[in-house]
Amino acid sequence: MSVEIKNLIERLARDVENGSSYEDVVKTFRSVGEDEFSSKNHYIYYKHYLLRKLSMIGKIYRYSRWGAETKKRFNLAIGIGKTYAVVEFIKCVKDEGKEPDCYRAFSYLIGVNSDGKLFINKVDFGASNLSIYGESMHDLVVGKSKIYMYIISDYEVKRMLGFTYENENSEVTIDRSGMYRVQGEIVLDVDMLNLDRKEAEDKYIYRIESLLTFPMQYYVEYLLTDHIARILSEMGFNVRYRDRHLVIDGAIDRKREELDIAAIMIALSKKLREESHEVVYIDRERREMEINSELFGKYGVSVKRHVGRFGERYKPVKIEVWIMRCGNICSEIAIDIDAHLRESNLRNTYRYLVGGHIVTLKDVMSSSITYTPAIKPLILRERQITVESDWFYADESSEIELIHREHGVTKIRLAKPSFIRITTTRVDRSYQQEQNRVALSILKEDREYREVARYIRDKNRLGY
Repeated sequence: MSVEIKNLIERLARDVENGSSYEDVVKTFRSVGEDEFSSKNHYIYYKHYLLRKLSMIGKIYRYSRWGAETKKRFNLAIGIGKTYAVVEFIKCVKDEGKEPDCYRAFSYLIGVNSDGKLFINKVDFGASNLSIYGESMHDLVVGKSKIYMYIISDYEVKRMLGFTYENENSEVTIDRSGMYRVQGEIVLDVDMLNLDRKEAEDKYIYRIESLLTFPMQYYVEYLLTDHIARILSEMGFNVRYRDRHLVIDGAIDRKREELDIAAIMIALSKKLREESHEVVYIDRERREMEINSELFGKYGVSVKRHVGRFGERYKPVKIEVWIMRCGNICSEIAIDIDAHLRESNLRNTYRYLVGGHIVTLKDVMSSSITYTPAIKPLILRERQITVESDWFYADESSEIELIHREHGVTKIRLAKPSFIRITTTRVDRSYQQEQNRVALSILKEDREYREVARYIRDKNRLGY
């Protein structure tokens, strides 16, 4: 850690402990130079988004809302740790005749990066709360604003950001479960398994199969919908599939709606009985049927009028199906999936971008899978069973590589088979957008851009 940065944190800590004035605290924040930040982007973000907001402290902003005067002011909470400083801007809005409503509006974190220089993040306001995590030291009053000073441990700051351990090495082997900040704002979530490789791979397959439970049921409903579509087509109807249901356009007369729907339900129930489906009951009021089938299990069918054009006499019919208890077809598909997962080589290399970090996962197995069942629909389009998950299976042979223009290259290995997930620290949603605006402001420092900008402004001013 550089001497300047260490002195900055120490000065802030001394300001808090000694009860320094707010003006001294602001001077300490303003004393940081560009060379003390890990990049120019972080320094400009610090100036534009944190230092500028400090000027709001002590002021009252008045405006009219719903015919009544509303006053707005900002309080400030500062928490100082060993290598972190947390700054919370607390917005207080007071409507005329009411008590002020105060809530955290902005939270910023200044910390020491792996290169020994400063970085700044905008923290998710739901994660930051110095009044809970910090040890209160003293309060100040500046104009109409209050300043709250806290001492906070690095452990609590890490918990705010959503991780437990930090890594500052370019190569590391992880040997226990936990949330690791491995590079910049990248967090590696590790669920380490105390199993040998064969048992761990079996658990991975079981995990995927459990994730596939609901997608598989949706697929069976699609097959059942296809089965109903085939029966209706044999009756002479032109059927189309839309949004998980069937539509028969212009089939019923709105003046004889109940009679027309009853005719369809009776004919459909007879066809299903001919195919050895047991019709348990028909509810003519709700226009639904409950049916048992050895293949599909227990399921329901509804036949109702669909929304059509206003004023049309002949309305479309909407037919929906839903599975209440899956039959033999689910067992067949589950056995097929299990065989596919065990026979296939699911190990692969995945590369993607998270923020400005290039993440490469080598020799891992993804929990996201797309599978084409052997049992396919006859009339409707073929579909696949898909499950999306950000978890991966990795073991001793796997490698995680992170590349960033500021932080360099970080390589990570695991001591035991594990489920892993790449995520980020709990930064505010607007942080990346504000970073993009900072990057654009840096581009505008280019000499050629300034000449073009001057020409564009002159052209707009003169109107040619």
